[in-house]
Amino acid sequence: MIEESRLTCLRRWFVVAGDETTKSRLRWRRAALALLMFAAAGYGALVGTAYGVVRHHRGLTELRFADVALPWRWSRYRVARGDELVRLAEQLFAQEKYREALMYLKTGVAHSPANRDGRLLLARLLVASGQGTLARRTLFDGLPYHAGDAAYWRPLLGTLLQEQADAVVIALARRYLPRTPRSAASARTLALAAATASYFRQDYAACAEFLRRCPALAGSRDGRLLLAKADYDAGYRELALVQLRALAGEDSGDYDVLRELAFCWRESGRPEEGRRALLACALARPAQNPARVDLLRLYYEQRDQDAIARSLTEFARDGPREPGLLIAAAGAAADAGDLPGVRRLLAAAPPEHAMTGEFLAIEAMLTARDYEAALAAVRTLATDAANAGPGSPALIASLRAIAYLGIGDAADARAFVATLLAQPRLRPDNLLAVANRLAALDGGELARQALKRAVEIDPLYQPALARLVELDLLLNRVDDLAVDARRLTELRRPPVELLRVVRHKLSTDLFLYSPENEGALAAIERVVARARRR
Repeated sequence: MIEESRLTCLRRWFVVAGDETTKSRLRWRRAALALLMFAAAGYGALVGTAYGVVRHHRGLTELRFADVALPWRWSRYRVARGDELVRLAEQLFAQEKYREALMYLKTGVAHSPANRDGRLLLARLLVASGQGTLARRTLFDGLPYHAGDAAYWRPLLGTLLQEQADAVVIALARRYLPRTPRSAASARTLALAAATASYFRQDYAACAEFLRRCPALAGSRDGRLLLAKADYDAGYRELALVQLRALAGEDSGDYDVLRELAFCWRESGRPEEGRRALLACALARPAQNPARVDLLRLYYEQRDQDAIARSLTEFARDGPREPGLLIAAAGAAADAGDLPGVRRLLAAAPPEHAMTGEFLAIEAMLTARDYEAALAAVRTLATDAANAGPGSPALIASLRAIAYLGIGDAADARAFVATLLAQPRLRPDNLLAVANRLAALDGGELARQALKRAVEIDPLYQPALARLVELDLLLNRVDDLAVDARRLTELRRPPVELLRVVRHKLSTDLFLYSPENEGALAAIERVVARARRR
C-alpha cells in the first residue's frame, strides 16, 4: 500500500509539473509574439515615415514601398538616390555652378553607376578641371553598362584619339566588336574609331579590315573618305583619286572631301586640278566656307594677281555678314606679306576687330621684311595692350622679338623671347609660328626655346616636335637630337624622310658617345622598316 501511494503521488507531481511547463511555454510564446508584433509595427511605422520622406520630400516618386521596406531591395533606393543627385547636378551645371555640380555628380554616379548622362557629364567636368586621367577611368568604368550605346562610345573614343592612345582604341574594338551586331550604331562608331587609329599608325591593312567589319560603314561617306586617304598613303594614288572624285561628285560642297582631293592633286603634280577642286567647293557653298580662304592662299602661292584682287573684293563685300571668314582671309594676306590687302579687308571688318587688324598688319610687315615699320607699329600697339585681350602681351612680345632680330638686335630679341615664354596660357601652334620666323632670321637657338616650350605644353603636338628635331640636326645638338627623335618615333605618322636623315646623323662619330643614341637608332629603324614594308 505504501509503495502504491508513493507511485500515485509521483504521477500527480509529474502531471502538475507538466502543466506548469506548458503554461510557461505558452506565456513565453505569447510574449515573443507580442514583441514581434510590436517590432513589426515599429518597423512599419519607421519604414512608412522613411518612404514618405524619400518619396515626397526628396522627389523619388518612382520608388516603391517595398524598395524601402525590404533589405534585399535597398539597392534600388541607392540607385534612385544617385539618380536624384545627378538631376540636381545637371541643374547646377545649367546654372554654371561647376564645382558644386562636380561634387554631386561624383556621389550620384557612385550610387547609380548605370546613369549614362551623369557619367558623361562627370567625365566632361573632370576634363575641364584638368583631371583627364580620372575622366578616362570614369568612362572606362561605365563600359559594362553602356557597351552597346553609341552615344557613350563617342566621347570615350574621341578622348582616346585626342590623346593618341591609338593602341587602346584598337584593343577596345577587337574586344567589343565581335560581341556587337554589325548593324548597331555602336559597332559603326567603334569600327570607325579603330580604323582611324589604324590609319594614324599607318597600318592601312587593319584600317581596311575594321571598315569592312560594318558594311554600312564601309559604304558611308566617312568610311569611303578614310579608305581613300589610306589608299593614297599606301601608294595607290590613282585609286584614291578615283574614290575622292566619286565622293566629290555626290556632294559638290563637301569641304573635307574637296580639300583632300585638292591636296592629292597637288601632291601628284597637278596643282590646277587641286585649284579647280577648291574653287568648286567655294562656289557650291560660299557662306562661311573655309575653302575660300584655302583658295586665297593658293592664289598667293601661285602669284595670280588677278585672282587675288578678285578674291579680296569678294571677301571685303561679304565682310559685314561674315566677319570670321574676313579675319581668316586677312590672316592669309598677312602670311603672304600683303599689307595693302590686309588693310583693305580690315576696312570692311566690324569695329570690334580693329585690334586684331593691327596685329595682322604688323605680321604682314614682318613677312615683307619691313622690320623697322613693324617695330614702330608694335611699340605704338603696346600702349593699348591692356585693351587688347588676355593674350596680347604674349603676342606683342613675339612680334617685338621677331622685329628686333630682323634689324640685327639679338640681345633685345632674346629678352622678348624670354618675356614671351614667361606668359601663361601659351598655345603650341602660335609658338611654332614664332619659332619658324625666328629660325628664318638665323635665330635657331631662340627658335629652339620656343619649340621646347611648345612641346612642354603639348607633348603630342607633332609639328613642333618635328621642327625641333630639324633644329637639333641643324645646330648639332648632340645631347638633344637622340632624345627628341625617339619621342618623334612614338607619335603618329612620324616623318620617315626626316628620320632617315637623323639616323645618318646619329651614326656619325659626333654622336658616338650619346647615351640615348642606341635606343633612338633602334626606334628609328623600326619606323623606317615599317615604311619599307608598305
